[in-house]
Amino acid sequence: MSFIPAILCVDDEASILKTLERLLRNEKYTCRTAINGAAALDILKSESFHIIISDFRMPNMNGIELLQQVKELYPNTVRVIISGYSDINAVIDSINKGEIYRFVPKPWRGDDLKQLIKSCIEKFIEDRDAQSARQTIEKLNADLLRLKNKPDEKNDILTINRELIGYINIPAIVLTKDGHICLGNPAFYRKFPGSESTSHISHLLEKLPLSVKEHVTSVLESKSLEVSSFIHDEYLIKILPLASSYLILFEVN
Repeated sequence: MSFIPAILCVDDEASILKTLERLLRNEKYTCRTAINGAAALDILKSESFHIIISDFRMPNMNGIELLQQVKELYPNTVRVIISGYSDINAVIDSINKGEIYRFVPKPWRGDDLKQLIKSCIEKFIEDRDAQSARQTIEKLNADLLRLKNKPDEKNDILTINRELIGYINIPAIVLTKDGHICLGNPAFYRKFPGSESTSHISHLLEKLPLSVKEHVTSVLESKSLEVSSFIHDEYLIKILPLASSYLILFEVN
């Protein structure tokens, strides 16, 4: 399924909202606008957003008050505030409390805001993947415990990985720590036809964009135990460390 980031922009000045819409018009985003905090909360009741960008100074409900409510109601949404430096103390306090992710000072530049939005998308994906990884690891640990308590079943990590990969409907492979491909799901072989004879991740990476190759290689060489995400125009690459292997997901944009 294609991942299209959804962004909600909130400002009490219609001209600023139109500027933001023009700025993001040619990007691969869905962009909605709200003229104040109350309107934003009404939209959020029926639509989901990955990022919300709000001006600080608005009547009745300022941007931080809005994002405080967004944090409580929609904690997975990445929250950004736009403000002048005269409000910096309130903004810093809100950042320290975890209510907002980033502060954009006025006047802002279009290229800087685009780069920030990309950073917000990466954060959303990383947070989502971390949550998914926790659920996956919980499932893996439950399988390990189940097999351990049944001596008539082979307590084999490969058996567990086969069960695990069976739950995934996007292209996925399981690697040994030294990069050998030991499992792939049907979605993977449909996406990469002819890979049935590919025994090592390095051979597959030669067919992928250089930035994808460099990221995956770097993670594997570092022996990282952290969940890793990487955005490319065509792929969202996710690498999840398991007990003695890696699970790599290739979510296609």
